[in-house]
Order: sequence, then C-alpha cells, then structure tokens
Amino acid sequence: MSVFRDAVKDYLEITPSAAAASLPNRSKPPKFTETLVDTYSGLRIRNLTASLMEITNRFAYIRFVRISAIKN
Repeated sequence: MSVFRDAVKDYLEITPSAAAASLPNRSKPPKFTETLVDTYSGLRIRNLTASLMEITNRFAYIRFVRISAIKN
C-alpha cells in the first residue's frame, strides 16, 4: 500500500482525518421498522420509497399468467 501511496502522493490533497472532520454531521433519517407484505407476491417490503396507493395504482391493471397456462 505504501508503494501506491508514494505513487499518488502528489494527487492527495487532504488527509483522511481532515476530510472526515470537514464533512457536516448529518443525522440519518429514522429507519422505517415496519415491514409491509405485498398482496400480490407475498414479498416483504422494507424502506418503502413510494406510497402504497402509488404502487397499487401502477400495478392495478397488470394481469399475471401462470407459466403452465402458456406451455399448454
């Protein structure tokens, strides 16, 4: 690692400790602890980025076909 550091030392402007100190302290958003279960697939959904109504409206007209129906 020291060979690499010596090769790129001209490009390193800030030491890692100074870079970490210069970043603002951002508080992390609270985690969504509730897990939702999708009604169609049964998958568990965490960290939902779209509302349930938005997802329901988007997938309301999609029809699923069983693979066995396609094969026959």
